[in-house]
Amino acid sequence: LHLFFLIIFLFVEIIKYLLDINYDFTFNREPFVLNNFSNFFLHLFFFQHYADKYSFNGPAWSISVEMLLYLSFAILFFVNKKYFLTIPIVFVVLFSLFFNDIYGSGYSHNAFFSGFYSFSLGCIFCKIYLNNKKLFASKLYNIFYFILLIAELFGYKILFKSNYAFIYSIFFGLIIYLSCFLNKNFLMYKLFFNSWFVYLGKISYSIYLGHVFVFYFLNNFLKYIIYPLINTSDFNNVLKLSVFEAHMYTLAAYLLTIILASFTYRYIETKYYKKI
Repeated sequence: LHLFFLIIFLFVEIIKYLLDINYDFTFNREPFVLNNFSNFFLHLFFFQHYADKYSFNGPAWSISVEMLLYLSFAILFFVNKKYFLTIPIVFVVLFSLFFNDIYGSGYSHNAFFSGFYSFSLGCIFCKIYLNNKKLFASKLYNIFYFILLIAELFGYKILFKSNYAFIYSIFFGLIIYLSCFLNKNFLMYKLFFNSWFVYLGKISYSIYLGHVFVFYFLNNFLKYIIYPLINTSDFNNVLKLSVFEAHMYTLAAYLLTIILASFTYRYIETKYYKKI
């Protein structure tokens, strides 16, 4: 799927280049300046987080980090299966004390270390759950979970503006862990595990890798085709939308992203999973 969208964005650059040299089109980002062949090969071999800036399919920067994390944790597991969690636990402590300022980094080694911290927390919470799957049975727990979830959602922006942003991964892991004990008759359980949300979860990787292309396509479709028809004068290559139009634009982009993700999930993503 990553390769599929990488090729699509390569074709986008080729089209931009042809329009530029043949029809004197102007673009917000010149063809093959940022999305050049050097960055293309970084994407191709999963090293794009070592580039200076996000290029081609921007969100794919995290894919290269995750590939290295998958490899690292696989090595840790097979080298020392019995004490697999030792290094993650030590790393979480060291990161929290000395390296928390690089939390959330998206480039170079810092992106890997930040990801290793969050992956480690995920493994720790998973181990805790596997060791005790019946920790909470009280009905009051469901209400407690709801309050905790609301607090976590509202505290998200406040936390990220502070010097303790790294705590967010702990809260996130805790929320996922505690969700394992929700009563099936509780409203939050029915909300989280309804068939629609479960399906969105299945296609979430396709949504993640495809949403930038949808926004890019929709943005340029409006700028170069629709917008000139209704604003023939004073067209300056920038969309000027009202609040209502911006909301409609966003809803349309979300809907198109889900539709595209449904197709790429079925015909690209799972197709090759089965072969592997």
